[in-house]
Amino acid sequence: GGISDAHLAAALLIIQSGLTADQVATEEKTVTLSNSQSYPFNNSTQTIALNTVRNFTDYTVEAEITAHDGNVGDVRIFDRMLNGFKVAYDGSAKSATIKLRIKGGM
Repeated sequence: GGISDAHLAAALLIIQSGLTADQVATEEKTVTLSNSQSYPFNNSTQTIALNTVRNFTDYTVEAEITAHDGNVGDVRIFDRMLNGFKVAYDGSAKSATIKLRIKGGM
């Protein structure tokens, strides 16, 4: 009957929205960091604000270098807060464009 189908559809919607909560919590940001100092010094640190404030600071941040001018070295994510974090690279590059994927922390 029509009534049971409607109830089933509503129940499936509730289940589905529960499963996608973590996907909703995934943010992507692309930032360009720049460094004007000579190696081994580096002033590329930038603070990244999150669109969605987290409940916990255990979120993961994946960093993908999409462009660079020089040797980027390691990308570091640090000073995690509920509303943001800091990102830097430790190489001698003049600049690096980095795509960040933030997941979890909800």
